[in-house]
Order: sequence, then structure tokens, then C-alpha cells
Amino acid sequence: MKSDLATLDLLIVVLYVLGTTLIGAWFTRRQRDLRVYFVGDRNVSWWLVLISIVATETSTVTFLSVPGLAFRRPTALNPEPGNLTFLQLSFGYILGRMLIAATDKGACTLKLGEDTALLHELETEFPRATLIHDAEAVE
Repeated sequence: MKSDLATLDLLIVVLYVLGTTLIGAWFTRRQRDLRVYFVGDRNVSWWLVLISIVATETSTVTFLSVPGLAFRRPTALNPEPGNLTFLQLSFGYILGRMLIAATDKGACTLKLGEDTALLHELETEFPRATLIHDAEAVE
């Protein structure tokens, strides 16, 4: 079976897989348990969390479909040419999260009712967070 991939294409794929594996091995060297693996031992800077969220939201489908949309040639059925308006969404994700991270009050409001056990659990889980018990004070 003849492959349609050129030698350079195969080399790029091999280097990508090797590079990804080496980067993964490098970043796992300090992981002691599952807590460190899943939440970074709660010692992760905000900008790294931002990048992680945006990367999670940006799927493989985006990387496969966006170039086709961006460089689309006009046809009789679809006379609109491609453009780069999809970048508004990507930059909006990043800018929105940066603005939320920079605010003093944050952007999370929960109505808990009278559940003191849940409130105690939140205070234990997020000791540096400021919990406002009065709904009118949030507005």
C-alpha cells in the first residue's frame, strides 16, 4: 500500500509524537499522587489555569475546521469568502477570563439557602475566598 505522506510529513508527525511524549514525561516528574495530578496541588498560577481552560474549550475540530472556513473561496452556492472572524471567539475567551481573574469580587455567585453544611464545606475547600452571606451585598 502506497502512502500519500511524504518523508517530511512523516518526520513532522514522528517529531510531534516524540516531543509531546517528552514534554509529558518532563511535567510529570514531580507528581506524587492524584491530587497533584488533577489540581496541581492547588499551587497553579491564574494564567496557567486560563491557558488550560482555553485549551480545553478549543477542540481538535476547531483546528481541523477553522482553516477551511478562514480560507474558503467563494462559490456559486456560497459567495462569501472566508475570513478571520472566528478569532473574535478565541480572543473573547481569553479576554473574558483575564477580566474575571482581575476583578476584586470575582464572578461567582451561589444561592445556598440555609444549608450550613455546604457553606462550611465551601469555607474549608476555598479558605482564601471571601464568602458574602447577604444576597443584597453582592449586587
